[in-house]
Amino acid sequence: MITLDDVRSRIDSLSEAERQKVLSLVPIAFPEVLSQPAPLAAQWQRQNYPLIAFVKDAWPHIEPHVYTDGWHIEAICRHLEAVTETAIGNEQSPYPKIRNLLINIPPRTSKSIIASVLWPAWVWISWPECRFLYTSYSVDLSVRDAVKCRQLMMTEWYQALWGDQWRLTTDQNIKSYYANNQGGYRISTSVTGKATGFGGDIIVGDDCHETTEDLSVTRAEIETAKGHWLTAIPSRVTDPNRACKVLIGQRVATDDVSDAVLNLELEGAYRYVHLNIPMEYD
Repeated sequence: MITLDDVRSRIDSLSEAERQKVLSLVPIAFPEVLSQPAPLAAQWQRQNYPLIAFVKDAWPHIEPHVYTDGWHIEAICRHLEAVTETAIGNEQSPYPKIRNLLINIPPRTSKSIIASVLWPAWVWISWPECRFLYTSYSVDLSVRDAVKCRQLMMTEWYQALWGDQWRLTTDQNIKSYYANNQGGYRISTSVTGKATGFGGDIIVGDDCHETTEDLSVTRAEIETAKGHWLTAIPSRVTDPNRACKVLIGQRVATDDVSDAVLNLELEGAYRYVHLNIPMEYD
């Protein structure tokens, strides 16, 4: 009879590469076999594998520069986790319900890679049925992040850990619109584009205002973005009782789309939660 001590001894005698491969195959039902914490593959549940941990693990697979931690990243991740639990309808979530989230943050702070690349890839680990609708001032920008997200999910790292949870369908797999075999999809559009006939469990507006190097933005562009988010987007939710919206970007004017949503007369959980992260000159 082989004892647990025998198993531990055999695992410890392997080379590091062989050891990690064996550990990744050990079922979560037998954590006592391990001489170290259960492998990542056995901790994919949201409650055990928070978004901030996924961000740190996934970063080197999609970004050439070294990950730099910061409190603002964890703040964004925690708010996006709350949105996720609300959209799923998890009544046992430790987070408050957030149906509408506004994140104001300066550029070059990793907001898009977190909210538009890493977050949906993390959500599909445990909720592949989720339908995402992303919009931006430019369809090229929206598609850029969609492609990066798909590239991450197709990496050997991601597929080895969660490739058995879902797979991309072959009949709907283009840059601006790809779907998986569990019913989830990601659609990318722009404030001037159309998404008629499609809805989202989670709708994200990432940089709805275009800005140039001097941060200038025209009045027409401001009104277009506001009209898109306030008029077109609300009709695109799949389930009004659970669907969530996230608006993220920098402030460009005193009456921009951020100002518009903060002045909406909404009640309770439908009121926009405002995560405001200003930048200070040091």
